[in-house]
Amino acid sequence: MKILLVPDPTAPNGQDAFCRELAKLAQDRGHETAVQPLPNGASEDALRQTLSEGFASTAGTVIINGIQPEAFAAAKALGKRTVFRLVESCAGDDEAARERAKTMALTADRLLLPNSHLSSIAKSWGCDGNIRIVPYAYDRIVFGQIALLTPHTSRRSAFPLIASAPLSQKSSPGLETLFSALARLRLDYHLSVIGEGSMLEALRARAQALQIAERVSFLGALAPVRVGELLRASKAFIDPCGLDGFPNRILQAFAAGCPVVAARSGALAEIVHHEQNGLCFPAGDVAALAEALVTLYSLPGLSLQLIAGGIKTVERHDWSSTADAALTAVEELA
Repeated sequence: MKILLVPDPTAPNGQDAFCRELAKLAQDRGHETAVQPLPNGASEDALRQTLSEGFASTAGTVIINGIQPEAFAAAKALGKRTVFRLVESCAGDDEAARERAKTMALTADRLLLPNSHLSSIAKSWGCDGNIRIVPYAYDRIVFGQIALLTPHTSRRSAFPLIASAPLSQKSSPGLETLFSALARLRLDYHLSVIGEGSMLEALRARAQALQIAERVSFLGALAPVRVGELLRASKAFIDPCGLDGFPNRILQAFAAGCPVVAARSGALAEIVHHEQNGLCFPAGDVAALAEALVTLYSLPGLSLQLIAGGIKTVERHDWSSTADAALTAVEELA
């Protein structure tokens, strides 16, 4: 089979690990592969020119990683078998992105999804028979480079915390739960929030109203290296929202040896297991989140127990099973 891989242009460090590993295994299984990246943020004219220059001319199957409607439409117009890999829940404020993902999902010959949570979303769109579950693999190569290149950062408090979420209307309830829980704590904590969005000023005002503004820093979007630094220096990574199609940041925290505290919501319930590799609390329950943080702070040995469980979880998310499942789904089409 001749396969064209279209990598995700937003992949960390400009390297799409999914396409990298899939190309390796595909060749081992006797397939011919080629990789055709499309420029991220290019104009419509630039994309049109790229797609007109022999795109998918010799491939029978085109695998598109991420929401790239231009490449998808070009492959469809050429009569190619189309495989769409989606790991985003499209739960943010950008409804246009959601509609693009939905259109691709409904018309793809194969839809590759990482878990039951995202599968249920796709089924609500009307997808079913074209869905295949392909487990999410963690790119430990990149994280290993981060671990080697970056030292531990200095701690601003005895209990440094980190959270990551789009600062949007959809994430506001989860962040409100987090801020309200922090307002109850009598600990020397400091929270770093990674993310950007339209609700930034409203969230700053909310932190001020809860009298925790001096203990909360909004850092905006950060490069993977910087995220790795913060995770390695923090006592807990908190996800109070559960909006991701697959919570990759949770795997980053596991790999960095950072204990995880997560809401039982969305895809989080499939990867974070209470008192095994993290602490869980009912979504929206302020008291339960505050209690989980106090428990993590005060109970000797708990952090080490959760870190060990997190590392075991990361080890299960390996590329061999991911690439094998993806190629099996593609080979079924032929």
